[in-house]
Amino acid sequence: MDAVTYSDDRVMSFLGEHFIPLKINTRENKELLCEYGIDWSPIILILDHKGKEHYRIAGYLPPQEYLAQLALGRGKAEFNTQNYQEAINRFSEVACYYPDSDASPEAHYWMGVAKYKKDGSPEGLMRDWKYLAEKYPHNIWAKKVSFLCE
Repeated sequence: MDAVTYSDDRVMSFLGEHFIPLKINTRENKELLCEYGIDWSPIILILDHKGKEHYRIAGYLPPQEYLAQLALGRGKAEFNTQNYQEAINRFSEVACYYPDSDASPEAHYWMGVAKYKKDGSPEGLMRDWKYLAEKYPHNIWAKKVSFLCE
């Protein structure tokens, strides 16, 4: 991660703007490994100010996919704290800026759910899920909404 991903200026800028990055020596902090269920490295955890985990990224990712996953993690954190409009905004960023990433189908899934949670209307949910099923038909997130096409 240090040699490729963290040396990318876009990654460092995004991290500095949206997160408080903390690198932990896994040999010296065994209690944190146990507390957060970390059994492999690298593991990126997106935590809130109380230390509650909202998203996890396991393993190496190249810069562009890492950025997409970080953006998705921001959306999940907003969603989990019931900030649905902010979650929609974050998921929209993933869909807009990283449409070919592995994070984009999941962002479309959760964007629909956040819209439904925000206003109780199924229209936004259905629109996003149908788009997901059409754009990414072989993705696991599309399979989760495949009942729409039956």
